Amino acid sequence: MNLDEGTVEFTVATDRLLELPPDSHMTLFSTSRAQHVWLVEWGPQNRLRFFHARPDQQTRLAELAGQPLRPGRQQFIAFAWSADGDSLYCGEKGGEDLRKALSSEIDWASLVPLPDGTILRVGDEGVEVGYFRMTSGGAVIAQSSPIQVARHQIETARVLVRNSQLADFLFESSLIQQVLVLLVTTMEVYCRERVLELHAKGIDVDLSALLDAFIPANYRNDYEATLHTQAESEGKSALGLLLDDRKLNFQNWKSLKKIYAKGLGVSLVDVAPEDCLERVRQVIRWRHKVIHASGDHSILDEEPDGTPIFSKRELGDSCVKAIETFLDGLHTATHL
Repeated sequence: MNLDEGTVEFTVATDRLLELPPDSHMTLFSTSRAQHVWLVEWGPQNRLRFFHARPDQQTRLAELAGQPLRPGRQQFIAFAWSADGDSLYCGEKGGEDLRKALSSEIDWASLVPLPDGTILRVGDEGVEVGYFRMTSGGAVIAQSSPIQVARHQIETARVLVRNSQLADFLFESSLIQQVLVLLVTTMEVYCRERVLELHAKGIDVDLSALLDAFIPANYRNDYEATLHTQAESEGKSALGLLLDDRKLNFQNWKSLKKIYAKGLGVSLVDVAPEDCLERVRQVIRWRHKVIHASGDHSILDEEPDGTPIFSKRELGDSCVKAIETFLDGLHTATHL
């Protein structure tokens, strides 16, 4: 399958479709290659749908509903894809009426290729799945991508902020402080998992540069040798073992900048506007204050003119937006 553009044509016996139970789905075509997934399925109300998943982008969907069927005939089906969009065609073989649908981008479905070649579709219209994880024999065989998990957590934070004024100020302040904790954890997990995700997809992460930046020079070479020995014996990557060893701090802004600059050549100061980045730095600082400092934190900080910064809904809204903008910008900057 050509990843950039292509066309697939096939036929299916109408009788097979007519025999389906009213509420069932049938996969007519599915394949995957290099993180791209193509899936054509037949469903209720004679609805034909073509899903096309692309790495780090929203899934495309083209669909035709109410396709007329006559027993004993063949349905001609074709789909095409390109950088400009996808299209789906369907009609009775030999007939003159060939229907066409153009694709649109959706955010409610993910296509995941499983080890046995099966394509798993997660989510449907009106059934939003924020996070999923599948295991077989104790091993993870499919799960949400780091950006999907991050966006789900950000939406969770947004819901908490929206409901923070259901009671008194103590309730509001306490909830906003916990939102700060959730946001920094979301950022930490995404930034860490994104590095591993890119490495798994074949993007070069400069392990040597990371070791130079984070491991003291007097035992840097011995540490690297130990990493590679352990990686070979355990069947893991040296990069994954480095991250597991907690030598790289994804909750510290200076450390995070260095990780992405040295490891991937990405400058974090370029992924979002400066006012957004300043808010991200504040969120990190306030989170650490909430977690590590004793006392009441209904006043988190103060403005340069001495105006107190309260743990209120308005602040929570601003923090959620900043983390969301930053992670979306970082995701785009590291797009394959």
